[in-house]
Amino acid sequence: MRIGITYDTFDHFVWSDDHPPDADAEFEPLETVLVLEEALHQLGHETLRWGGPKTVAARLARNERVDVVVNIAEGQGSRNREGFVPTLLDLYQIPFIGSDALCLSLTLDKVLTKKVLHGSGVRCTPSWVISPKQAQLPEGLTYPVFAKPRYEGSSMGISEENRITCEDDLRTHVRTLTMRYKQDILIEPFLSGAEYTVGVFGHPPSASLALQRALEETTRIGLHALERRGRPEKAYNYAIAGPIVMETEVEMQRMAVTAFENLSCLDFARIDFKCDDHGVPYFLEINPLPTFAPDGTFAILAELSGQSYADFLCGLLDQALRRVTRP
Repeated sequence: MRIGITYDTFDHFVWSDDHPPDADAEFEPLETVLVLEEALHQLGHETLRWGGPKTVAARLARNERVDVVVNIAEGQGSRNREGFVPTLLDLYQIPFIGSDALCLSLTLDKVLTKKVLHGSGVRCTPSWVISPKQAQLPEGLTYPVFAKPRYEGSSMGISEENRITCEDDLRTHVRTLTMRYKQDILIEPFLSGAEYTVGVFGHPPSASLALQRALEETTRIGLHALERRGRPEKAYNYAIAGPIVMETEVEMQRMAVTAFENLSCLDFARIDFKCDDHGVPYFLEINPLPTFAPDGTFAILAELSGQSYADFLCGLLDQALRRVTRP
């Protein structure tokens, strides 16, 4: 088949003075496109680089077509940005792998995601929302809490300052976040236990091993959220919680698949969990548009399974392609 790859790389990002320093965090290195191409070529397909949403729109307007699209385009500019490419492909009736626009927009909204999952058997912490025009903080908070933007992914807006221990600091940091990201701020109880991520793949969906993430030693924030592109280089001390209890892993796998199904995800997603002081896991967020970067979660899962990354991606992509092309 002729397969278009839709994507945004770091050099596609259009900067302005209003953007926060991590505004391009969701975009990909070119290496991500290269590993997808390698896997698709290994499956016998031809690939075309179709670029991001505006480029895709221009190609479709010129009546350019492909048989299927592999979509990893993040978009830019609104809370619906991840749905730009899927919406265009739906409009022109071009099949694509991965979740649709409704799912991607829903899951980017951390508040609506929790509302959908409420009562589904996926354990979530309570949460509070502060809008940019709202001056009053929620009453009765028990500190520490964690404050983050409502509609961001890839740990955007996350730093050591997001873990907050008193009302004055919360008021100050909420003001900073709303000015910087121009959106609602989500406040949740801070969980200081181990952090994990679980991949979900296929039809019917199945969960991967739970991968434990290193925590910054003092704040107990996931190190992956602090060490990333767009942040000043800094040496962090980190801690690992130790071996996972089998019952905890099984529970996270169950919750990951439940979240995947309840949010109508397709083909692949990554679900993050954080434990409290007693080791009880809570849903953090879901990413149905996860990175395929060669140093990311999926590459680690490939290594643990004894496969090359290309072979791992071949299995994942082939199953997804069969879903969208079967009669």
